[in-house]
Amino acid sequence: MVILMLADGAAVDAVLDRGGPGFSAAVTGRVVVHMGTTSPEYSRLLAADVVAAGGRYVEAPVSGSRKPASSTGVDLGRLVEVLDAGPMASEVSRVKVSKLVSRDFAVQAGIADVSKNNRLIAEAARAGGVASPLLMSVTGCTGRPWRWARV
Repeated sequence: MVILMLADGAAVDAVLDRGGPGFSAAVTGRVVVHMGTTSPEYSRLLAADVVAAGGRYVEAPVSGSRKPASSTGVDLGRLVEVLDAGPMASEVSRVKVSKLVSRDFAVQAGIADVSKNNRLIAEAARAGGVASPLLMSVTGCTGRPWRWARV
């Protein structure tokens, strides 16, 4: 599963290497969940590209048009199973997923705290020589635009 919550279409295209050699590898066999707000035309074209490359597409904007997100019929029980089975599953993620499923949207941590934690993780990854281009681009730890790298 690829979950995208990016500022605009250009950011989505860059992360997925849309139009480039890495696009197919990024989306083939995966569900791409686009949570950003883009134009309907952009979303239709992205969906077509993802499907053509062998992926599945779900539009679930955080703000903006709610109709596409609500009409997809996401099985929340299945989503919990998928997230719990992944390599990032943890006690924290299980609490967060449970809260989302029960529609408990109370603030758990301020965005400044989340941003600070992400920056610390990105800096530690960079110091350890671990490639994490998406995290580093989001936190601004690289000082330059990231590029896909084969590790």
